[in-house]
Amino acid sequence: MSRSAWGSVVVAVEDVVSARAALSWVVSRTRLRPARTRLVSVVSRETSPDPLTAEYLAHRFVDEVVEAGRVLDVVRRVLVDAVPRATVECDVREGGVRTVLMQESRAADLVVVGAHRRNVHLAGDPGGRWGGSTGEFLAAASSCPVVVVPGPVPAAGPVVVGDDGSATARRALDVAAREALLRSTDLQVVRVRTTGAVVDATFGDVVAAARLRHPRVNVQGRAVDHGCAPDGLLATTSRAQLLVVGAGGTDEFRTSPLGSTSRSLVHRSPIPLIVVPQPEDEGSSSTTGTNDPARLTR
Repeated sequence: MSRSAWGSVVVAVEDVVSARAALSWVVSRTRLRPARTRLVSVVSRETSPDPLTAEYLAHRFVDEVVEAGRVLDVVRRVLVDAVPRATVECDVREGGVRTVLMQESRAADLVVVGAHRRNVHLAGDPGGRWGGSTGEFLAAASSCPVVVVPGPVPAAGPVVVGDDGSATARRALDVAAREALLRSTDLQVVRVRTTGAVVDATFGDVVAAARLRHPRVNVQGRAVDHGCAPDGLLATTSRAQLLVVGAGGTDEFRTSPLGSTSRSLVHRSPIPLIVVPQPEDEGSSSTTGTNDPARLTR
């Protein structure tokens, strides 16, 4: 079976507890669509000019690699027991979290993480721009869509996708349609009209175009009046099983690859959240990952 038929899913694993939520989502999705799953743990090697400290750090690195391998094996067995036909590989990688996970995302269709993970403050980033949760970091830096799983995975409900009229939102809509088709459920396209915003008549065109692009999915449009976009989207998720948004948006003053809405939702969504990266012409420098439109719509 070719990679394009099976897909490739990377699960970032720190420990069994942090991986539990991510694994539950991967199990439910793999039952619907078999995929090659990579379980990846990252171990950083520290050094010191002091010989005694350097020796201690070397021994600690070996211990951490062994422990990471043990955790990956536990997670692998859980996945294979739940989905016997799953294709799973484990990899303990040495390096910085930023470098390794960005590399992994370039060859993946999805990267999945649990929401409640340790903070990542990375060497070479003295200003702390990449500080915050692993989910937030990946949502900003990944070349492919990132799934942030906060806890138990809903068994049913529609897929909700946020739309703001941007090119990134259209890509998010296509990803959401793929997931809705996979789950045989409805797709709700939500446009939040914030306080003082002008009603955009093009929203009806967005929904109509989505129905044409995805004729096998029941696409519904829903306009929500709310004071802010994140709260408006969250108000639509009480019965949903998945929320999808674009990483960026229409905010011209954005100083991060993440817009304020997607950043807020990474930390607040009560259901699994997929964050879809920007197209190349909106600021992404990657030449792989989801910047190949075919990977979003197959």
